[in-house]
Amino acid sequence: MFILELSFVITFCADKTMSASSKTEPYEEDELHFNEQKILEVMSIHGKIFVKERNYHTNTYFRCHNIRIEEKLDNTTFTLLLGAAPSVNKTTSYILYINSTVKLLKTGRHLQYNAGNFTYFHGGLFQVRKLLHIGSNKTCIIMLENRNLSSGLAECQLLMPAKAIDGSIPPKCDIIYRENCPGESVELYNEYCKKLAYLSSPKALDIYYGSEDAKEKGLLALVSA
Repeated sequence: MFILELSFVITFCADKTMSASSKTEPYEEDELHFNEQKILEVMSIHGKIFVKERNYHTNTYFRCHNIRIEEKLDNTTFTLLLGAAPSVNKTTSYILYINSTVKLLKTGRHLQYNAGNFTYFHGGLFQVRKLLHIGSNKTCIIMLENRNLSSGLAECQLLMPAKAIDGSIPPKCDIIYRENCPGESVELYNEYCKKLAYLSSPKALDIYYGSEDAKEKGLLALVSA
């Protein structure tokens, strides 16, 4: 009887410890959610993936933010096009895009790739982003841009493929975003985004910014758009 009671106490304590442990881990590093954080699933999406909304840099004047997977260089390296429209005027705007490369990473206790190191300007700038969630049908994605170490607050963007972006946000994805990415969000997508012309960064910057100094500032503005 004593052995049975002792076994129960040990099991109960272990369960409580595991529960407490999962609560202390942020969503993106909680093993309970690893199955929805396989970033290779994002890399397998064809066509444009638009940012629906995000909760950081909410005062940006850019709109129609999007990403397109271009080429698989090896099992963990991909080239991308990152684009955004430097105006909210649908009659005069266009998508300005730059090339980027992403190297997939594993963070924390992840056994499968869950993050990527995005590089710009031949390695001159880089940023690590983690996948917070991708739905089973790949119609909704939440990427973690940054998490404040002291406050724990997360900066996120919610993305949807072009084929799904004009529909509603899947309920599960919406709940995960609201619960893990608090604060004011800005809507970055509109239906006209799909109709805008795409211009490469050199050509577009010549048109939009003019001088070399202004073009350099323009490129940096696009990366942080």
